[in-house]
Amino acid sequence: MHSDMEGIKVHSDATPEMVSAAKRLYAKGLVTQEDGGYLTFSGHQAVEHAKSVLRILTGKINV
Repeated sequence: MHSDMEGIKVHSDATPEMVSAAKRLYAKGLVTQEDGGYLTFSGHQAVEHAKSVLRILTGKINV
């Protein structure tokens, strides 16, 4: 992540799959709003853990 203020926004023309994914992230407490919003503390932790896993699996430093 480049900033604590980075967020996601699911627009009205998004696919049903994208809308559903955003709702699941919200239900899990990873983003602040049902249509995206900003990452919560848990969301930031999830991103950092996912990046670590990708580095381990791919051997790349900057993921």
